[in-house]
Amino acid sequence: MAITKINDCFELLSMVTYADKLKSLIKKEFSISFEEFAVLTYISENKEKEYYLKDIIN
Repeated sequence: MAITKINDCFELLSMVTYADKLKSLIKKEFSISFEEFAVLTYISENKEKEYYLKDIIN
């Protein structure tokens, strides 16, 4: 996930809130950590140029 330049504190707060929600969702739905998710999607994206997380996890 690319991150653009943060212009103000509201954008920073929004991004942090989004990241927290994303981490919770990943842990709940896939039973893996955010770090494991990041590694799996990075490996898949570099290997296939498109990533299919369900295929990697299953």
